[in-house]
Amino acid sequence: MAHQAPVRVVHARVDGPTKALTIEGVEPMGRGRAKAKQVKVARQLKYSTGNTDLDRLKDELGVSDSGEDSYDELAEKYADYADDYGTEPRKDGTSG
Repeated sequence: MAHQAPVRVVHARVDGPTKALTIEGVEPMGRGRAKAKQVKVARQLKYSTGNTDLDRLKDELGVSDSGEDSYDELAEKYADYADDYGTEPRKDGTSG
């Protein structure tokens, strides 16, 4: 017969036959409840009314609204490349 080490449970109690086992004051959440909570949060995120403060988000991300790289400035900046590389068709049949 094999000798088994004793199992030690710290601060565990059962609150009657229908209650869950409480370990160190925390009742374990069943998988069904956890999944339901995740689904609830996901639906709230998916169907939220879109009350996002875009200006605040821009400030948090550090995006400047100075318009330094407007289309015209970028076109001037890369005009030399367009002259050198953008007019001949490529080997795969595309141009650009």
